[in-house]
Amino acid sequence: MRVRISSRARGDVIEILGYIDTKSTRGAIVVKKAICAAIRRIGDFPNGGRPLKRDHTIQSIPVNHYPYLLYWTIESKEAWILHVRHAKRQAWDGKSAL
Repeated sequence: MRVRISSRARGDVIEILGYIDTKSTRGAIVVKKAICAAIRRIGDFPNGGRPLKRDHTIQSIPVNHYPYLLYWTIESKEAWILHVRHAKRQAWDGKSAL
């Protein structure tokens, strides 16, 4: 399935990688690769995530080996990444999705 990234999610990734880059450029590269791998998993298994309690149309998966979650929904036969956030933050409720 084709995967698209919302402007909000793109901004989330830029912010995450920018922060990590201040600590370790190599670390930012590795986390970016892990996020890209998670996005590919969504494309391969679009219904393989955990639905949100509040909105079952939105699913989430963890980024392997890193404390980030990707949130997405399926619209018009495409998976849309809506938000990326640190897993230790309060769970996202799906509000203001796009």
